[in-house]
Amino acid sequence: MRRFALLFAPLALVACGEAAELAPPIPPEAYDLTGEGPTGDCALFPDDCEQGKQCYIDRNPDDALERICGPAGGRGLGESCNTSERAQYCGPNLVCVTYQSGDTKCQQMCLVDADCTGGGAGGAGGAGGAGAPPVNTVCEALSGGSGLSVCPL
Repeated sequence: MRRFALLFAPLALVACGEAAELAPPIPPEAYDLTGEGPTGDCALFPDDCEQGKQCYIDRNPDDALERICGPAGGRGLGESCNTSERAQYCGPNLVCVTYQSGDTKCQQMCLVDADCTGGGAGGAGGAGGAGAPPVNTVCEALSGGSGLSVCPL
């Protein structure tokens, strides 16, 4: 069985014609799906942003963490991902996970084992699609103290 090593945190850097200062990294505990993470206008899982957008954790102008809806990532379940390039962000209900081998894959977030069936909660797009038999049935916690769990691929 492959073990997870690290969870990438999506960050966006916006500069308007001048050098921008990098914000401090988002701590892993901010991704806690049980309600202990930062507040905001959306939920990370199941994602509740409008079509074409997804929930991210970002820093507001006061440098406090908050959840915001932003453009949806284009990578699907099981695809390689990179959180330093928006074009390679995972889509809604997915998170970019780095394995000990160095490979990165988009995996479905979960709270309970029942989230890891068919297309998954919120339509994350499991291998069989909506109504398909369970693909995996165990919601596994990631290492690194994030409090985040994913369905194995």
